Amino acid sequence: MRLLIVNYEFPPLGAGAGNATGHLARHIARNGHDVLVLTSGMAAKGLHGISIQDGYEVFRIPSLRRHVEQCSPHEMLAFTSSALLHAGRAVRRIKAQVMIVFFGLPCGPIGWWTKKVYGLPYVLSLRGGDIPGIPYGSLAACHRMLSPINATVWGNASAIAVTSVGFQELAQRFAGRVGKRVLRIPNGVDCESFYPAPFHLHEAPVKILYVGRVVKTHKGLEHLLPAVKKLVKNNRQEMELEIVGDGEFRIELEILSKELGLQDVVRFSGWARRENLLSHFHSAHIFVHPSVGDGMTNSILEAMACGLPIVTTPSSGQHLVEDHVNGLLVSPDDSSSLAEALAKLVDQADLRAEMGRASRQKAIGLSWEIVAQRYLNLAHSALSSFPAKRNSGAVSIPAVRQF
Repeated sequence: MRLLIVNYEFPPLGAGAGNATGHLARHIARNGHDVLVLTSGMAAKGLHGISIQDGYEVFRIPSLRRHVEQCSPHEMLAFTSSALLHAGRAVRRIKAQVMIVFFGLPCGPIGWWTKKVYGLPYVLSLRGGDIPGIPYGSLAACHRMLSPINATVWGNASAIAVTSVGFQELAQRFAGRVGKRVLRIPNGVDCESFYPAPFHLHEAPVKILYVGRVVKTHKGLEHLLPAVKKLVKNNRQEMELEIVGDGEFRIELEILSKELGLQDVVRFSGWARRENLLSHFHSAHIFVHPSVGDGMTNSILEAMACGLPIVTTPSSGQHLVEDHVNGLLVSPDDSSSLAEALAKLVDQADLRAEMGRASRQKAIGLSWEIVAQRYLNLAHSALSSFPAKRNSGAVSIPAVRQF
């Protein structure tokens, strides 16, 4: 097959979904298929034009993106506009037959338009914030306003996939309105690139690690610092928290850290390049991710592959963290529950080691190769059934253009 993958994020831009796109493209290309990724450029970082990596092509188009780690709504809209202008060139370059489109918004309209103009079916991969009903504060109003666009994008997709059971249940509520069924394809992890440290660190201070976007509300970071403060109050001075990532909430968190007297305990390391993440995982003893709505988080998977015990919420750790086996599940939006779980692991080195070994074993059973094959199966199905639908008259769509 010849596949066009669309995502406004792609390494080094963005986070989990961009990294997932890279893994997916690499493994699909390894299976002998032609792949082109259509994504954002960033001239200031020298990211523009067409390049080849890991056996597939990356087409970076002009965009207004200003930051590596985050993208504002108007920058997303600019990507959509730019991608609509450049999609034809991407289709013609590899004579694309089928698409995998990440994010219902801002990328979904590109899939719908390319299907309408060039006759390419598309598989839609939803990632969380693009699902109507997700508890991400101001996004609720956006979803209500953009509901007709979502209905068109979802309704014209050959298949819709999400990463977690929670996302699947939430997305199905909207998908049912347009007669679609939502499938679950979990994220994978590269256990060759992420592996345990060659020795286990028992010496003080015990290091707690967070890796991800530093944004308010759905990441739960506003509860993490108060939880750490509770640990410090209980005479657990031999510990520290490292926050790896960046975002609009970082300044507010740094102020909160000083107000709580944690400036000697909490370290903000900023955004880390992907090739540098391993060193952060290797220097940590505990991985924490208190998100209230992240689905299947790549950073949790990578921490597991590195043999770390995980402290997270059911919404983010579902099917990844087995409570009291490879980590501890805590109530969302609850700094006391979070503090108790962290205290238990800070105090017990043997428990950390035991849970860390269980994390590694669970991670080994999750691979990007398996994930890529499942997306390939959906792409095969979309390609084979699309002409049949067209010929049967079940739906009114343009003819598939021959190349």
